Amino acid sequence: MSFVGKWFGFGRSVLFDEGVRAYERGDFESALECFRNSCDQESDPGIRERSKSYLAGSLGKLAKQALESGDSESAIRFLKDALDSRPRFADLRLLLAKAYHSADEPDAALKAVEEALRLNPRYGMALVFKGCILYQTQDDKEDGLSLIELGMQFDHRLERSSFELGKDRHQAGKTYEAAELFLQIKPVPQADAMVPANQADLLMKKNRFREAEELYRQALDLAPHYPDLHLKYGQALMELNEVNQAAHEFREAATLNPNYTEAYALLGIALRRMGDDESARDAFRKALDLDPHHPIAKEEILFRRS
Repeated sequence: MSFVGKWFGFGRSVLFDEGVRAYERGDFESALECFRNSCDQESDPGIRERSKSYLAGSLGKLAKQALESGDSESAIRFLKDALDSRPRFADLRLLLAKAYHSADEPDAALKAVEEALRLNPRYGMALVFKGCILYQTQDDKEDGLSLIELGMQFDHRLERSSFELGKDRHQAGKTYEAAELFLQIKPVPQADAMVPANQADLLMKKNRFREAEELYRQALDLAPHYPDLHLKYGQALMELNEVNQAAHEFREAATLNPNYTEAYALLGIALRRMGDDESARDAFRKALDLDPHHPIAKEEILFRRS
């Protein structure tokens, strides 16, 4: 079995595989049903844990769709359900903050985004959004503006045009216009990078690892600040037994997102293969600190105790 297949559950569960296929084609309601059933029915604890993560992801996607259609009430409901499964997902906390903001509940929005930042203090988009809330709700706008600027520094993917226009309006005393512009700040879509990355994802499923590795490398040339791309590149390198380079990519993913549980878990696997047991154990423990139920880290820690 491939590295990806072993640790991520593909080919081991009909329900899980059906859910993943539905998720990837954008049928999140069907995916949600498959993953709920998988959580309830699968005997393999690793499959159940992966299903819980996909379940939370499916609910997050449904929440995004609801929010885009103006249905903030449904978005909040989906996100609360998702966070029951995965309470330490900072992205879900931020999306919940946006849903509460859309529902005109600024106190709840502030609480949700602060929880996202507790999970990941360097989460650039969460810092920007907290700054937006403070900018809108406080008479003194400087604290909010400072947080927005800090978030922009932490995440180079965030587009700067709305930020610079907002600063111009702020300096002109047009704070309402500035607030609206700051709320438009979001990551710049890396469409060019996603083309080779998506092709590589397909090749990985076909066990064409060398071709996938080359395409992930191309994607990273276009979007070097995306931790997910470093993680996927590392997975391809592991399949090719290029373990030292894979460990470097997993470390890079964790550097870009210090609370990236998957990066620490896979770094532990790479370090174990390199014979560095002590560092591997530290990586698995870091993953478990972030997610006490992470299947890779749990299994590897137990393996080391046996």
